[in-house]
Amino acid sequence: MKNCFTSYTRVVVLLFTLLLFTGCSKKEKAQSAPQDNSPVLATVGDSRITVADFKAVVADKLSSRRGRVSKEELKQWLDDRVLEEVLYQEALRVGLDQDPQVKRNIRQMLTSRLIDDTMKREVWSKPIEDAQIERYYNDHWNEFNRPDQVRIGDILIAVPADASQEQRTARKAKAEAVLKKALEAQDQRFGFGALIREY
Repeated sequence: MKNCFTSYTRVVVLLFTLLLFTGCSKKEKAQSAPQDNSPVLATVGDSRITVADFKAVVADKLSSRRGRVSKEELKQWLDDRVLEEVLYQEALRVGLDQDPQVKRNIRQMLTSRLIDDTMKREVWSKPIEDAQIERYYNDHWNEFNRPDQVRIGDILIAVPADASQEQRTARKAKAEAVLKKALEAQDQRFGFGALIREY
C-alpha cells in the first residue's frame, strides 16, 4: 500500500511540474525549442520541411513494413509530406483550429498523451519479481484454470409436416450427405462450423 501511495505521489508531483512548465509564455517556449539546423528539403509558406523532419516521416513509414525503399517511394513520401503541410496551413488559414470540436479533439489527444507519457511509464518501468507473479497466480487461480468445456452445434434439415414422401426422401438424402461431410470434417478445427454456415 505504501508503494502505491508513493507512486501516486510521484505522479502527482510530476503532473504538477509539467503544469508549472506549461505556464511559460510562448516567447520562452520559442527560445527553449531546439533548432533544427538540418538541410531544408522543401519550403511551404513560412514552414520548412527539413531532412530531420523527413527522417521522422520515413521512420514512421518503415515501422509498419519491411524491405528496401525505392527512390520513387521516398519521392512520393516527400510529396505527401508537402501536401500535408499545405493542407495544414490551409486549415489554419480558414480557422479550423478554432472549431470547438477540433479543440475538444486536441484536448483529448493531449490528455491521453500525458497519461501515456507519465502515468503508464510509472507502471511499466517497474520490474516485476517472479514471487509477485506467483502470488498473483495463486490468488487468481480460478481465472486461469477452468474445467473442460464442450461446445455443441447442430444442423437441422427440416421436413415440413405436410411434405410428400418424395420430399421426405430428398431431405433424408440431404441430411445423410451433410452427416457424411461432418464425419469427414471432424478432425478439422472449423470444419463443422463451415457446414453450419453452409446448411
